[in-house]
Amino acid sequence: MAKKKAAAVSGEAIVAALRFLTDAARLPPSTTLGGLESQLLKQARRAKEGDPRVAAALAEFVEDSSSSASSSSSDSGIKPGIRIVRDVVERDDLALPTKGLRRAMDDAWPPLRSSALATRGLQLGNVFVGVQPLLGYEGDPMGILFGKAKEGPRLTPHPDYVAFYDFLKRNADAVVHFGTHGTMEWLPGQPLGNDRESWPDVLMGDLPHLYLYTANNPSEAILAKRRGLATIVSYLSPPYARSGLYLELTSLKEDLDELLQRGVLEGDDLTTIIERADKCGLLSDVPLSLDKGDKDSEERRQRWALELSSYLAEVKERLFSNGLRVFGERPSQGDLEAYLDAYLDDDDDAAEKSDDDDENNPKQDDDERRKKERSPSLSSSKTSSSSSSETTTTTTMVHDKGARSRLAKEVSLEGDLESFLSPVVDAWESLTHGEQDAAGLERKREAREVKRLLELSTEEVLNLVDHGLKGGYVPAAPGGDLLRDGAGVLPTGRNIHALDPYRMPSAAAWRRGKALAEEILERHRAKNDGAYPETVAVALWGLDAIKTRGESVALAVALAGGEPVREATGRVVRFEAVKKLGRPRVDVLCTMSGIFRDSFENVVLLLDDFFERLATLEEEEEEEDDDDHQGTPMMIRN
Repeated sequence: MAKKKAAAVSGEAIVAALRFLTDAARLPPSTTLGGLESQLLKQARRAKEGDPRVAAALAEFVEDSSSSASSSSSDSGIKPGIRIVRDVVERDDLALPTKGLRRAMDDAWPPLRSSALATRGLQLGNVFVGVQPLLGYEGDPMGILFGKAKEGPRLTPHPDYVAFYDFLKRNADAVVHFGTHGTMEWLPGQPLGNDRESWPDVLMGDLPHLYLYTANNPSEAILAKRRGLATIVSYLSPPYARSGLYLELTSLKEDLDELLQRGVLEGDDLTTIIERADKCGLLSDVPLSLDKGDKDSEERRQRWALELSSYLAEVKERLFSNGLRVFGERPSQGDLEAYLDAYLDDDDDAAEKSDDDDENNPKQDDDERRKKERSPSLSSSKTSSSSSSETTTTTTMVHDKGARSRLAKEVSLEGDLESFLSPVVDAWESLTHGEQDAAGLERKREAREVKRLLELSTEEVLNLVDHGLKGGYVPAAPGGDLLRDGAGVLPTGRNIHALDPYRMPSAAAWRRGKALAEEILERHRAKNDGAYPETVAVALWGLDAIKTRGESVALAVALAGGEPVREATGRVVRFEAVKKLGRPRVDVLCTMSGIFRDSFENVVLLLDDFFERLATLEEEEEEEDDDDHQGTPMMIRN
């Protein structure tokens, strides 16, 4: 490949050019290299002239007329060091290891009039940038993974897809997938260990493979490692923002809270609130059921109004990833403040340290950084209404939010010198204020540590270029979400892994799953005159189980009236029935995904053993109602 240094162009310009070059409707596969160059140059000049119908970033590809003609890499007028790549290979020349694969591809995708397959992209210096082709055809791009495409089973990728990777194997020294996620690692073949007819192995061959993956998705990154044979380089997700309320929801919340504070929510006012909530689709989220002639209907409506106010407050505070982030870029002060505000909010009501640390990362340094157990959603205690005083609850929330925001802003604004001197300042404040501010000082120290780790996200580029692409070692670390899993997932730029399947569910996941089981049973009893459910369905999804450290497994075991038994190292050796449960056991109908089945065989066997023993268990008599259901937990394996 060319070694001339490419002129600088932005990421937006590269994306715009690739989008144009891969537009088959505008530039059919038969378009020659000269045709591609002239068409791109035409678009670039239109962009330079300010044509609003063309991506403005394309103007960066036009050679400046003031520059020397000798500096140009070609006569095309495109900036030096940048060229369009058009590689053509005959279908019969594709390198496939077995006749069976070629026969399957020909059967699935019969040859057309032309057997030539073209790969397009940009070459910037000695770096080729291309777009991963579609797996099959528009409308059912994942059909080949499940063998249910419209024209019948298509268990091979399209020949154009194969040609793209054939080009890489012939020309590249290493491949970097900008992912989360691509499609190559999901192609048909062996689920656990590739063989010579597994398409990921066929396409990649022995090419060194690095894969950029968001740090908060270790579950799917494992597939890229296991089937794509990739070294992961994780990157930080964009900063968080609050969803807030808008339009009618804002007005509804303000009017509802005003009426609640005045204590006059009744009659026509309450009816109007219910009608407005119905128009906003809120009655499906906060249902209101009233029976005709119900004497308690007014009281129920009052309780519903409190629940609605609480629900809107929760919606307003929900978090989402805001915008995009540049790979390897140090977070700005505003981004740091947003990260810390979300992190400290999730930490406000944490009553216990996370027990996931030792189970997922034995390194003491990482253990010390992972401070708190992370909840999958905002704690309900922050937004739940109090039966005695809604105003008191709201005031507490505002106070906590203000303190949290002030701390996040204070720490994010600290410079390097302030951070360096912070231990001395903290020690002085601890001496002068005593133990009354100990919790606040500890939280400030934790916020500073999170800030320091976030700023190390610049190592993403270091580990990709200086380590990965030079054949060096990319440090390993646990993947996960900052809010759920704590600061142990930082810094990014690491070859992330998920969890130890022999310690699933983790202690924290067991607590969450057990609490969820109790909540499910209580809700059912509240709606069914105190009766317990006979059967509850639980979906065991591999990706969800990895993200939650086994919360769904804990839910299934808790519903059936069991608990995990751990050895001294923390590994789960079996699930044991609780002798005196105090309630009927519930039938559990489990369905599992293929990823769960393949990744957690040990858990499947433990569940199978647990349910078989429960089926023959002789229960000790307890003082319960005679008509209580005594279930026999069962499991259906996929």
